[in-house]
Amino acid sequence: MTNILVFWFIFDVLIFGLMLYMPIMRKEEAFFGTKVSLETYQGVGQKILNRYRLWLILTFVQVEALGLILSLYRNTMPFARIVSLPLIIIASMIFYVIFARQVKPLQVIEEAQRFATSLKVRHLSDYTSIGLEIAIGFTIMIPTLVLIYYYPLLPDKIPVHWNLVGQPDRWADKNIFSVFFLPVIMVYLQGLFWLIKYGILQVKMTLPAEHTAEYFDTKEQSLQIGVSLVDRLRLLQSILMGAISLNILSATLGNGGVTKWIIVMAIVGDVVILILCAYNIFQIMKIEEKLKAISGQTYVENPRDAQHWYGGGMFYYNPDDPALFLEKKVGYGYTMNFANKQIFLYIGYIALLPISILVLTRLGKL
Repeated sequence: MTNILVFWFIFDVLIFGLMLYMPIMRKEEAFFGTKVSLETYQGVGQKILNRYRLWLILTFVQVEALGLILSLYRNTMPFARIVSLPLIIIASMIFYVIFARQVKPLQVIEEAQRFATSLKVRHLSDYTSIGLEIAIGFTIMIPTLVLIYYYPLLPDKIPVHWNLVGQPDRWADKNIFSVFFLPVIMVYLQGLFWLIKYGILQVKMTLPAEHTAEYFDTKEQSLQIGVSLVDRLRLLQSILMGAISLNILSATLGNGGVTKWIIVMAIVGDVVILILCAYNIFQIMKIEEKLKAISGQTYVENPRDAQHWYGGGMFYYNPDDPALFLEKKVGYGYTMNFANKQIFLYIGYIALLPISILVLTRLGKL
């Protein structure tokens, strides 16, 4: 139970930190999703920001205290603590929208600004490494084949979860679902990463009419960083989950030493993933500084698109825009055009995993 508390508290802190920083990631260019003057940003904008952060801090402390009390008071309900995460996310988004509405009247609109649009067509094959795909394929197939070979030798009850010292703390009946659950998840996640990668490559970019070529080349560097991160995460995910899936064998065969090493490997892998993500953000921040030096702005937006951002720049809904993906107005990275019907493919695919887990759990298969 302590492990669950620590894990979810760290996750809560990361989300909390992101929401604290999100309104000012692009400073006056997208302050709470609104372009304001530098004078406004440094003056009244800071007062609005301080009030937003105060409410966010007070809410975070209250939610964390409530989650901790529930978890410690009811030892039979370790997942009560997990409720704090959606509460923090929902509360943070509500506060963000409230304060974004206060900033909206301060918006600066530059009608005379000219724009350009990239006509480059990116092909998935140009951003795909055959060697990487082969390596990922092996990390998925080898654990799966090993589990198939040893499946008849497994006992009727198998471990499906371990604590930080490598001891099984949850068991399940042996069946195809419980034994091959992680290999299936590995394939599912690879598909999700491919959808994300495809979306990044199809992203719409708005460019300034001045210094267009240099600005575009710098934007392409940012896109390449994002694609490379996705590929690295794909490889790490397949290695880690492949090793964890073999924990069933090591625990069943009584090889606790191997189990502990796999747990250590999983923890180290999670740390590496966090470092990769942090380094990715650092690289993008450097690129944003370069964009600022090139054209005086890091985010270029057509006024017609500005009318279709909602929730302080968190959501984009434009039926007249054929683009599915575009640059985020708030924060770094890319987001979806929620008016594009193709989004249902992504939403359906993402929902497939939790729905499947819920159904299998209800049926007693997991």
